Amino acid sequence: MADWAPLSASDVKALEEQAFQSLKDYYIKLAKEAGGDLERGKAILEEDYIKGTRDAKIDYAREK
Repeated sequence: MADWAPLSASDVKALEEQAFQSLKDYYIKLAKEAGGDLERGKAILEEDYIKGTRDAKIDYAREK
């Protein structure tokens, strides 16, 4: 069996913050592209997933 310990609430909070910070630029760009149109934003997000470009955009946003 592997040795592991359950995550504490503060660990989970830190991981949530890390995930948010790493994705924030991508979602801000997505919102700008959608121009405030929620349906367009969801469509862009779906297109990104289908095309497999989401990860590339996230990596690009992180590098900036």
